[in-house]
Amino acid sequence: MKKQLSIALASAISFGTVIPAFASETNISSSDMVDVRLANGKEVYSKDGKTVFKRYEIFNYNGASADETKKHTLKSEYKDLEVLVQKDAKDRNEDLFVLSKKSEDSVAVATNKAKFDAIKSQIKALVENGYEMTRKTTQATITDKEYVAGEETITLTKGNDTKSILFTNVDSLNSLSEDKVENLRKEVFGNILKEISGLSTSSTVKYENNKISVDFLKEKSSNKESYRIANLLKYTIENNKDKFDIVIDESGANNTGKLVKLYVKDSVKEDKNLVMNIEFDNIKNIDETKIVDMPIVKDSDFNGHWAQEEIVDAMINGYVDASSEFRPKDSVTRAEFSKMVCTIFGIDTESLEGKTEPFHDVNSDTWYYKYITALYNEGGKGVIINGYTDSTFRPNDTITRQEAAKMIAQAIVIKGGKLDLREVADENGKVSLVTTTSTTKEVESTIVVNGEVIDLDSKTSFKDDDEIKAWADASVENLKQKGIVNGYEGNTFKPQNEITRVEALLMLTRGQDLLK
Repeated sequence: MKKQLSIALASAISFGTVIPAFASETNISSSDMVDVRLANGKEVYSKDGKTVFKRYEIFNYNGASADETKKHTLKSEYKDLEVLVQKDAKDRNEDLFVLSKKSEDSVAVATNKAKFDAIKSQIKALVENGYEMTRKTTQATITDKEYVAGEETITLTKGNDTKSILFTNVDSLNSLSEDKVENLRKEVFGNILKEISGLSTSSTVKYENNKISVDFLKEKSSNKESYRIANLLKYTIENNKDKFDIVIDESGANNTGKLVKLYVKDSVKEDKNLVMNIEFDNIKNIDETKIVDMPIVKDSDFNGHWAQEEIVDAMINGYVDASSEFRPKDSVTRAEFSKMVCTIFGIDTESLEGKTEPFHDVNSDTWYYKYITALYNEGGKGVIINGYTDSTFRPNDTITRQEAAKMIAQAIVIKGGKLDLREVADENGKVSLVTTTSTTKEVESTIVVNGEVIDLDSKTSFKDDDEIKAWADASVENLKQKGIVNGYEGNTFKPQNEITRVEALLMLTRGQDLLK
């Protein structure tokens, strides 16, 4: 079996690292102490001796109200810091914050981290060896003027042997209110829960009582939703690891199930601090090739991009390679765009027996041959693509916005999508897309097909309509009416511009949405 779900879904889909059996050979002494904050590589930030700040002091509201906290961003002088502790107030302006910065004492950080990992590992081993564990916790406190970190003492007892460990600088407040846990649940998992709620009752994915259940049934065809949600969960948690403490339990013979519990970071592992249960069933049936290794967004070239959400979704769906380098502003070749059309619209590129293509510059030993051949034959020869008059396809040329629009519109029509278009062929057999209904727009040219006068070159509603070729007019206008293309400032389409990777992706995925 393929590495058993990428080593059991990369330890519950890389939701966290399992504590190593023994991080070092150091044994817990009768009394040991670890600085937790320093083990995480952090120090409390202070300014003029001040460690507690109010919301309005450190955040830009960006035109939002004080209550629209998701729109607030740290002011430039604080942008390299993290919120270590937050205390909510009824007046959002008065929320209290303690900030942290990266510790510059690398030796102390490494020492405390190694010790912290080793002690956690040894605690686990001692408990498994019959030691009874008790905890005594003093939670952190924060006032308008002062922040006092918490601490936790763990005592392990077996007979006359007692070991005590003190964890200092534990940065969490007295109690995490139900509202705060619920807000974190909504913030991180809101979109996933919304998607799950729209699934059928017979779905392999369920959500109830703060628990997401994902079942990988033996019948592979039943698991499409399971893989999508599993990949969404994997991506979501990997990109929000700093918000959670992760506890993983495995159950069932032959590793048939896995339960992942996500608690608020640095909180007591109690139900009141549990953000989400995630249960995977029948994981022995998982097809490893369908588990997507998503990049960490903050380290990617599309972090903060206006289309970040769409780029992530395309990677999760396998429409584009999952990589931290998406290169959203790069142009797209005609061969690359052909692959994107096939992938996103589900056009078969493997069953090519008996299918040919007429292009002199497309060789069967190239990576793009199967995509171009599949597109040329889809819906009839030359319907989606027909190349140039010299029988070339020019696969390595960059594709223009109007060329992309024509291919997308044709693919939508062939796949049964709702567009105000139909196909006609002139006396030479060349297929064009034309509007299916009469229009009051000015018509630039017509053709007669079987006695019917067809509007071949209708005016679009873009201001640079004169630059749009006749063969692309109907496609461009229909895609605009459906919101698949929006154009640029000043209501221009710029038809002969090279399309960028992000523009191509959005046009294609929006077009594919019409098929749902």
